[in-house]
Amino acid sequence: MMKRPQLYPVLASLLDYPASDFRDVAGQGQAIIDQHHPEAARHFAVLRDYFAKTPLEQVEETYARTFDVNAVCHLDVGYQLFGEDYKRGALLVELSRVQKEANNDTGFELADHLPCLLRVLPKMAIEEERSELARKLVLPAMKKMIASFKDGSENAYLFLLHAIYAVLENDFGPAEEFPVQPDIASEIPPEVEREGTYV
Repeated sequence: MMKRPQLYPVLASLLDYPASDFRDVAGQGQAIIDQHHPEAARHFAVLRDYFAKTPLEQVEETYARTFDVNAVCHLDVGYQLFGEDYKRGALLVELSRVQKEANNDTGFELADHLPCLLRVLPKMAIEEERSELARKLVLPAMKKMIASFKDGSENAYLFLLHAIYAVLENDFGPAEEFPVQPDIASEIPPEVEREGTYV
């Protein structure tokens, strides 16, 4: 169960492209984490220290190198779990339903984008579904995201991912292996089966 639901949109914002208030957002996150998630505090502090001493333009460059241009790490959960396999299409169908039912606007991002999922978690009405989404999808995918960084990496966003992982694990329990064949496979649209992909 979530200790502080208001933390999740803050964490999501920190995984968005940096805005001018990035230091203030990190400060909000640090205050909640220090009080309610000490297991994540040391990781999060690395990101906040980096933000405190780094100009916005340089933070933007670090973000782009990490998540956008020739990305070190992809933030789409389905891509991490399935690559471009058709199973990702089935997953996107289900996650689109979840996002719509929770009235969570994903903007131009796909429904499996990690910041979108962090924002939808506190909006979900059914606790069991929220827990399964965290344990069976988000946490396993985040393991892969973290593993995509080189050993010994000092990238501040790696420490943010570690902090988010620790928060999720504390709120929902350890990751569970995602089934090879998702239960939602029956919802794969006909065009997915014909083309073997989902766009």
